Amino acid sequence: TDGAGPWLAYAALIVVQGLGSVLVDTTLPLVLTAICTFVLAWKVSREVVRLLFGDSLDEQQMLVLLAIFALQGIGIIAGAVFYTSRRENYSSSIRTLLRKPFVKDKPGLLTVERNCGGCCAARR
Repeated sequence: TDGAGPWLAYAALIVVQGLGSVLVDTTLPLVLTAICTFVLAWKVSREVVRLLFGDSLDEQQMLVLLAIFALQGIGIIAGAVFYTSRRENYSSSIRTLLRKPFVKDKPGLLTVERNCGGCCAARR
C-alpha cells in the first residue's frame, strides 16, 4: 500500500510485538519481530529509492535499494544480537516498566519486587 497510515500502524504493532517478546521471554516472538522489521526495512528502502529516483526501478536503482536494505539488515541483526547478549538486564527493566501502571502498592502489603531481597531469583 502507498498510504503512510497503515505502515505507521504496522510499525506500532512491531513495537508491541517486541515488547510482548520481552514479557513471554521466548525466542520465537523475537524472531517474528525481526522478520516484521525486515518487511518494514524493505518498505523504507523502496520509499527512499522512490524519493531519490522516482517510480521506475532499473538496475542502478535496484542496487541502491538493496544497499540501503543491507545496511538496515545489518542494523537489525546487530540490534538483535546486542539485545540477546544482554537479555536478562533489559528484560527485567522492561518488565518492571510495563508492570508499573498495573501494579499498585497498597499500604501494609509486601510486594515481591521490593521486599524479597533477591531470594526468589536464587531459587530458580
